[in-house]
Amino acid sequence: MRFFKAWFLIGFTITYTNRTLFAIILPAVDRFYSVPCEVSRRLRYFDGAQPLTMIMLCATINQLGQPSLSHSVTVRDVRIVIMIGDVLKDTEAKMKGAIHALEENLNAIRTGRASPALVEKLLVDYYGTPTPLYQVATITVPEPMLITIKPFDKSSIKAIEKAIMGSELRLTPNNDGQLIRLALPMLTVERRRELVKVVHTRIEESKVSLRNIRRGAIEDLREFEKEKMISEDDLRTGEEQVQKLTDKYIETVEQTGKHKETEVMAV
Repeated sequence: MRFFKAWFLIGFTITYTNRTLFAIILPAVDRFYSVPCEVSRRLRYFDGAQPLTMIMLCATINQLGQPSLSHSVTVRDVRIVIMIGDVLKDTEAKMKGAIHALEENLNAIRTGRASPALVEKLLVDYYGTPTPLYQVATITVPEPMLITIKPFDKSSIKAIEKAIMGSELRLTPNNDGQLIRLALPMLTVERRRELVKVVHTRIEESKVSLRNIRRGAIEDLREFEKEKMISEDDLRTGEEQVQKLTDKYIETVEQTGKHKETEVMAV
């Protein structure tokens, strides 16, 4: 549907002649192609030297504010915008996924209080299949320092206990044949420092993941340039925007890590 709209919009050459028309058309362009105007802010304006892409038009109205322009937008221009925009959208989606994975990993690191998140993602050997604990049991926190686990299948108690004892939690489960209880001891200063090191490890792993995503995006853009699908300037612009996304999400990782470290060290 998006490509249908794109071809409908550019089925003939569109010429922009004044700022009023810019103000009307640009929001539609932004909506059709999902390429935000902020992507344009590092693009330079070339007066007739190169094809003017939709994003360059956006840059013109945002930054230069020229009162009158007359340039044609070609099918190739829009195709470039779509290709780079798709790479950026895919890159950001993957980076958001990396942040989500980090948050789940950090939730499994205990703080001063009990939380179902500490154990719910533990993998239990359930009839030969590694299964998250929350799928095979009900997890509750009846007291600030106590977690209870009630298996849906009582025969899985031993498997659940084994998963708990093999984890990094350092907790000893107790069961009465129906319910598993995990009493959380008070964290010592030494143990808190060990957990902070674990947090740092998870943060670094997440940063590596983000950099790998960045590398993959840049390789895609360079392949486009190699195949003459985009220009060198388009490539530089795309690389800059990929780096901008990377910086943004690395900052998010660092802030998430600092918040978790504060939780761990809080008495």
